[in-house]
Amino acid sequence: MEEYLKKSDAFEDSETEGNESSEGDKSSEKNEEEKQEDKKEEKQEEKQEEKQEEKQEEKQEEKKEEIVETVFSSSFVSSSTLVVVKVISKYLTLMRYMRRIAPEVFIGVTQLFNYYVCFVFVFSLIFFLNDK
Repeated sequence: MEEYLKKSDAFEDSETEGNESSEGDKSSEKNEEEKQEDKKEEKQEEKQEEKQEEKQEEKQEEKKEEIVETVFSSSFVSSSTLVVVKVISKYLTLMRYMRRIAPEVFIGVTQLFNYYVCFVFVFSLIFFLNDK
């Protein structure tokens, strides 16, 4: 009789282990499904973030284009521009009298003019970027 009880206990233990393993399988399947759903949600969130970043980049590019358009479309005449033009005119008149050094003076004046134009352009871009 004791042997019969031991066998029945062993049989019941094996059945409960089988039920537990099938429940474990079900719970692991649920966990896997939850993980897959989480991955899908993460992917959707990443896509939305990427779209938002692209929209922001497009807006920034549009702003930059507007600024460059504004800078090129408007003319800037300031007191510093008038001073540079006066200095250049003085050098041009001196070039008339000193013909030997005229090419060197002309090269220096063109370099000064290029520097001035670049400086004004960069300054105006910085001004407009900070203004808007």
